[in-house]
Amino acid sequence: AVPFIKDCGGEVDRGGRILVDWTLTVGDKLPPLPRAALFGFMEMTNGVNALPATRTGFVLCAAIMNWGGLSVQAQTRALLAGSALSARRCVIGKAVQALAGVPLALLAAQRLF
Repeated sequence: AVPFIKDCGGEVDRGGRILVDWTLTVGDKLPPLPRAALFGFMEMTNGVNALPATRTGFVLCAAIMNWGGLSVQAQTRALLAGSALSARRCVIGKAVQALAGVPLALLAAQRLF
């Protein structure tokens, strides 16, 4: 068993289901781009799959892929449990990476679209 999940006594599973249900309920009411951004914030693959093949979709895709989603953050935290490495630093690093990817994607999008 993964130490982080084991230490939470199943709360991760219940909380995860509540978060997924909320995301799907709210996401179904949003326009396509905000829905893709919300889904991508939560889980990269579903967010990227929901994006249109436009310049805006390309830039948002770069941000989502650099962030990785909360699911990747949870997996990273689980793997770092019990180690000297900081999960907080990983989250901050992924957020900075997502923000840094946007201007680069904007430059690339000018040539691609």
